[in-house]
Amino acid sequence: MGLPSEPPRSHQISQLDKVLRGMAHAGLGRSAISEFLGVGIEEVDQRVIDLGAPRPHDRPMRKPGPRGWSTIEVRTFTALWLDDVAIKSIAAAIGRSPGGLYSKRRRLGLDPRPRSATRERSAEACLAIRLPWTAIAAQDEIVSAPETTSAASFWNEETTMRCSMLAMAGLNNAAVAKQLTIEFGRSVTESAVKCRVNRLQIVRDRKDMMAEYVEELIEPRANARIKALRWQLRRCEGTGRVFWYSPVLGGSRNTCREFNKSQKFSKRRRERENAAHIMMA
Repeated sequence: MGLPSEPPRSHQISQLDKVLRGMAHAGLGRSAISEFLGVGIEEVDQRVIDLGAPRPHDRPMRKPGPRGWSTIEVRTFTALWLDDVAIKSIAAAIGRSPGGLYSKRRRLGLDPRPRSATRERSAEACLAIRLPWTAIAAQDEIVSAPETTSAASFWNEETTMRCSMLAMAGLNNAAVAKQLTIEFGRSVTESAVKCRVNRLQIVRDRKDMMAEYVEELIEPRANARIKALRWQLRRCEGTGRVFWYSPVLGGSRNTCREFNKSQKFSKRRRERENAAHIMMA
């Protein structure tokens, strides 16, 4: 299934202003609005003035708790809500209850929608949605960059989500690399996919993996895997990277496996532990 088509640039700007104004009226701070919308603090201040919205407070953005929302979850939810995706579909895609989503909608200041205008969408399509307000120039640069550009510049929210869905559907690393190369117009290596899948903590059954991309199988296989393992997309509090957490498989829901086990992050782990002890004292 292809990615949803992008709206015209003028629509993107109006959507950004609409969401920003709603967040300001809902009482979100400057840092939270900046983080959720991916715009600078100065741009938030200027747009608030232009829109005649309440000036957001200056308090720092609070760290999410154990069940808190990551930035990528807020951005994905906001984009899907604006695109009139049914609440049931959004809940299945990001691992939240419908009631929790309605509460989050009010806290973010998003406008209510008539239920009759919403439509169902697969989990794969939900997680692959593009944000309706990100800079188009930056997205185009990623797709059209020369082959000499580093592999790290290829990975963004869209490419990471697409890699996730292909891997969850059971494609092996070589097949995922081939399909990403076709879809995004950039040469993606098997080793790059292997590294990304490991960091995302996606578990696959070797006996059930596919070596060839079959479009009609991707969506149902990925959705079945997401439902079976109750996968949720999280952001590691130690590294800042996103990873998939499964309550069925267990492990930490706030920090990724690499942060918990790698020697590279040992100093940062000790700092977190010390901070936790101080807070409990």
